Amino acid sequence: MTPLGYLASLALLLILGILVTYLSYKIKIPNVILLILLGVALSYVPNPFNLSEPLISFDHTFLVTMGIFSLAIIVFESSSHFSFKEVDSVSSKALRITLVFTTLTLIGLTLAGKLFFPNRGWVSLMIFAAAMCGTSPDVVLSSFKKNTNNIIKTLQVESIVNTPINVLLPFIIIDFITAPEIADSRAALIPLFGQAILMKIIAGIGTGVLFGFILLRILKKNGKKKIAPVILLAMALLTYVVAEALEGNGVLAVTVLGLIFGNSFLKRKTSIKNFSSTLSLSLEILIFILIGFLIRVPLDLVFFVKTVALFGIYILLRWIAILISLRKGKETAKEKLFLALNAPKGIAVAVVAFVLSVSNVPEISFSLDLIFSFILLSVIVSTIITRFSDKFIDGKVEINNL
Repeated sequence: MTPLGYLASLALLLILGILVTYLSYKIKIPNVILLILLGVALSYVPNPFNLSEPLISFDHTFLVTMGIFSLAIIVFESSSHFSFKEVDSVSSKALRITLVFTTLTLIGLTLAGKLFFPNRGWVSLMIFAAAMCGTSPDVVLSSFKKNTNNIIKTLQVESIVNTPINVLLPFIIIDFITAPEIADSRAALIPLFGQAILMKIIAGIGTGVLFGFILLRILKKNGKKKIAPVILLAMALLTYVVAEALEGNGVLAVTVLGLIFGNSFLKRKTSIKNFSSTLSLSLEILIFILIGFLIRVPLDLVFFVKTVALFGIYILLRWIAILISLRKGKETAKEKLFLALNAPKGIAVAVVAFVLSVSNVPEISFSLDLIFSFILLSVIVSTIITRFSDKFIDGKVEINNL
């Protein structure tokens, strides 16, 4: 496709995305599911001048680049709205849920996948399960306005906490499986697994803190200039790139950067953040439509039934994780059910899928079929539950339709 063709396609997607977002506002539901379904529908529209080609298409490199760019900006913008006091008040709950849910999902979903698809290899099923261990901050944070409800805060903080793990796990599993040094010593798998995650987390946090203080120093001198929003954008992207280059987690680094910026006392911080919010909204519209372009669920009734049943087990595992993690809490049964049903997948999982699609892992196409099926199912369920959140949660909950 020519540069002009790319621009025309992006303009068309933005226009249609705006219309769909407006529709979501009118019917009072988050726009995510409608944007994804729009992408699915557009992917089947043929080019009127050449019916053998789709109307809109993008190459893999473009999709991966857009996905990473969007993930970095959206995570930064979202985390910048949190204060350290708010995170501290619910972080312990979110961390417990993340650890228990990750463990149950890795084990339980892999075993359940083998039960439903006995002819598939353990590796492809483990990679699929690893990609399902988190909830998406881009979906969760964009679905609700700034709320004072502790249930919503727990859900939001959990999505930020578990995203780095969600992004890391599939690739760590691949590294362990393919690394020759552990081929003869599977007993070393668990300590190496934990060490790899710890080092990536430390490198990610360290990079975020370093660039956070650099950003504050730069903005203190340039905060009143028109170039300040551009500095913000450049630093968010640079933080992600440097963290990944140091073998840390870029998502975690950008999250820390956003927290430091959001809790600073800079002048004109609000006007600078308005720029990132506008850019973030534009990227959300584009990337969720592009996720729809990638979803290619096999038109197989048996696969569909098994996938829905597997998703039901996944929700059951999350519900068990919530019960275990909050067994001493004051949350009601309905609130725990709300947390269990709200496990949407979004940009982070899509970016993982983009990268996995070019890997040489056996049966990776089957893993991707399950991953994209779960993205669609999880967003549908989350959208429905979010729409009726007042039936589950005591107190006022504001849905963010735009």
